Amino acid sequence: MNIERLEFFVHQLKFRRLFKTSVANLTVKDTVIIKLFDENKRSTLGEASPMSLFGTETIQDVTAALAEMQSLLPIELTPEDFMKENFSVAGITVPPTLRAAFEQAVLSYSMRFEKRTLDDITGRRHNYAIPVNGLFSLDDPEDSIVALEKMIEKNFSSIKIKVGIIPLEEEIKFFEAARVHMIPSTIFRLDANGSWSLEEAAKRCKAYEQFAIEYIEQPISNIKDFAELKKHTSLHIAADESLRSHESIIDAIDNKLADVLVLKPNFVGGLFPTLRYIDRAISKNIKTVVTTTLESAIGRKISVAAAAYNTMGNAAGLSVVNLYENDFFEENIYFPHNGLIDSLVLEV
Repeated sequence: MNIERLEFFVHQLKFRRLFKTSVANLTVKDTVIIKLFDENKRSTLGEASPMSLFGTETIQDVTAALAEMQSLLPIELTPEDFMKENFSVAGITVPPTLRAAFEQAVLSYSMRFEKRTLDDITGRRHNYAIPVNGLFSLDDPEDSIVALEKMIEKNFSSIKIKVGIIPLEEEIKFFEAARVHMIPSTIFRLDANGSWSLEEAAKRCKAYEQFAIEYIEQPISNIKDFAELKKHTSLHIAADESLRSHESIIDAIDNKLADVLVLKPNFVGGLFPTLRYIDRAISKNIKTVVTTTLESAIGRKISVAAAAYNTMGNAAGLSVVNLYENDFFEENIYFPHNGLIDSLVLEV
């Protein structure tokens, strides 16, 4: 694609309801939308969705890089350019979320105007259906039982729960009550967003062991302490916030610092870096789970594409749709049904 013009704007997404985590309660989320134009004024979109609260670059980092890139136009980019590990534009290092946005826009352009399929571009065959997990925050035990019932009715066998918001004793009461509503195939994924000390994490993980827990995600902030935590619990431990740079992901894989890697395509630089990390993790027998970054309906497409190419088949974190009052369009495409997303036709 020969990029003749670049436009961008910051859009503040407004949650339909308060989104609670152990780190912060969110009512809004800023994201950056880019629009690229070729010499014939044909345009294509991409999204950079940083969240500095969870260890990424800032919105200001993204917009500053975009302003600098505008001065370099015209530039030519192809999907193959994004297959390189060290991607840059005229020597400018591009922040990971912005790299993901450009990759998405260029892939979309190639698919729409050059009539290439994503399978052709990647040299891979994608899965036509993606298992996904349900998601809710454990902030009120009674409300959470209702949320759990709804998830089970929708045939989610894997359910992710944001924990650490209420005292441990109240959480345990919820899990005990949840047993009545669960079916044998139901399994929980817990996410603490790195909010606990090592001592607190050990205490909580030991308490959770009696329940059907697939893994606990980022119980502590420092991945180097995961090994010490594993001495105190039999739960599998997943890394998320610890995976915010190429070096940290490679270190986690090569040294097997976590049992599961939670990969967010927008945070790690897009589709191609995600696929490289999945391949490397497979070689080390480490599980990977692809999830969104609470991006808009535009950016979410890349996360779906990455999950469709994950040959491990683990349930992806893609079920959170129609989160916002002011999204760009209703997410009828890739809406989960019976715990699955239909990915027969991939769009980016």
